[in-house]
Amino acid sequence: MFVYISMNTTCTKKCTDCFSLLADTTRLKIFTKVRGGISQVKELVKEIDVSQPTISHHLGLLAEHGVVTATKEGRETKYRFNPKYSCRECHIFEHTFRL
Repeated sequence: MFVYISMNTTCTKKCTDCFSLLADTTRLKIFTKVRGGISQVKELVKEIDVSQPTISHHLGLLAEHGVVTATKEGRETKYRFNPKYSCRECHIFEHTFRL
């Protein structure tokens, strides 16, 4: 898979966490889908074709770092991209990814 990131910015050692979060192919796909509007785990399972526990694991990591927010709505948890995520230096989460 080729990932194209178009950016005109300076990255520093502080960017390591941001790039580490996106280094996993599955997590990058999940992030891209959530940022595109898919908010439920069952939808992500269908779209990405990986197991529910895998999706939940990666969403947990993204939520732990503040990249996505999780909101309980009845029995479901909805995930949304957190546009106020402070990625310190590089602003990588504001860029478009082509998978």
